[in-house]
Amino acid sequence: MIIESDQINIKDLLIDEPQVGKDSWFDPERDITSGIWQAMVEKLKESRGRSWEIGWVELARSMMIFSPEKSKSLITENQAWEYVKTRDSNFDMPGRAGPQFQATNSDIFTQAFSLRVLCPHKIGEVNKRWILLRNLVDRITRATGPDSEGNLQIRAAIKLLYPEQSGVGLSNGLKATVGIYLDRGRDNEDWNRFLELAALARLIEPEFIDSLDLTTEDRDGMKEYLSRTFKETKETNAWEFAARQAASLAIIAAPEIKITDDGLKLIWPEKEQIKEDESPEVRKF
Repeated sequence: MIIESDQINIKDLLIDEPQVGKDSWFDPERDITSGIWQAMVEKLKESRGRSWEIGWVELARSMMIFSPEKSKSLITENQAWEYVKTRDSNFDMPGRAGPQFQATNSDIFTQAFSLRVLCPHKIGEVNKRWILLRNLVDRITRATGPDSEGNLQIRAAIKLLYPEQSGVGLSNGLKATVGIYLDRGRDNEDWNRFLELAALARLIEPEFIDSLDLTTEDRDGMKEYLSRTFKETKETNAWEFAARQAASLAIIAAPEIKITDDGLKLIWPEKEQIKEDESPEVRKF
């Protein structure tokens, strides 16, 4: 006979499984499988040491964004910097050997993005004319349409290079542009453009994502799109694009992002892990 004080709650006999990012609708550590990660690692190794390092830089940047701890042993700042300062990569600095801003808006953003992610402590060593704030602001006001993707890219470049700079937010027109691609993603189930533009917008204004009121269906759709992209990429081995999409989704989904002197940081919920010395409580009957 079991008296009331000795009754057993079966839940008390169970060991909780480790929960990874249980509060995040997307968590790279949970949603990017070990097989996918290893495929990216192999592609990164294949790209290293070639005369054309664009693929290495793009893949390394994305991997460092969504899995920084695992990437540290694969990608060092000094190694990345060697690629950054050569003319054989998309890190070529406008102004090094000719007039400033010969590069496109996309090039300027990519360079700033990669510097902040891969070489944050080297930013002070690049050509000062290239990162001069007034030149970047001038490019916003004169060289891009007010609601264009180029406008988003240059604003994001400014935030990456000058995190404390105020007055470089999102206009209503830019917010509407991102909203248009959100609707297209919902209608066409092709989330490519929304992921890229929404990630840009969040770099500029981290709180902007909350205003989109993404639904569960939106979130599931984006994750399914990424899964399809991974599946297709297994056949082509073109992991640069797939990794970039994963990095964009991580920027959108992370509960918090920070741009600091040490790089771009995505802040995820703490993982609950079982301590090694913990064991199930033994009940006496």
